[in-house]
Amino acid sequence: MQKVKDILTSNNNLFNALQTNYSTFYTSILEDKDPVLMQNLLIIQCGERVASPLLLKYTLDEISDILVVVYGDSWGRIKDALETQYNVDKQYNHTTVENVEKTYNAENNDTTANTIGVYGFDSTDATDSQKEDNSTDYTRDEERLESKTSVTTGNNGNIQGSIEKEVRLRKLKFYDIIIKDISDKISLDIY
Repeated sequence: MQKVKDILTSNNNLFNALQTNYSTFYTSILEDKDPVLMQNLLIIQCGERVASPLLLKYTLDEISDILVVVYGDSWGRIKDALETQYNVDKQYNHTTVENVEKTYNAENNDTTANTIGVYGFDSTDATDSQKEDNSTDYTRDEERLESKTSVTTGNNGNIQGSIEKEVRLRKLKFYDIIIKDISDKISLDIY
């Protein structure tokens, strides 16, 4: 059983293969880290372990292809999250503006005409001397507009929990994540 340190040597550097085949990716993830330094960190992590079939059967170029496909997106997202400056003690400000417009237009026209009297058949004229006309004309026009604005200021949530999350996030070392991921792929948990 071959150990990882016997395969990954100064002439057989996995990080050189990554840098050569994926230079833009390597620069975006590992910036200007020396491939020899990164390989030494990998050897320290898993050099005494037994090499996995991946490391035994594939070339370093093929392994670099596999690593970029499997971990490329994840490493990019983790790096972005670790480099983002979080301001956990900043006051939480939230403004909600809710405009509710209600417009009521109501127009009521009511005309009532009552004529009281005695009429003959097929006649429009009253025959008696008492004729009374009642006429009512009523118009109502109403318009109403409502508006509501809500403003919330102050911290929303658990500040202590946010600070603890920030401390845990800062303690993570991005390069340790990369080394562990690669170590998991190229070695077996056998010493």
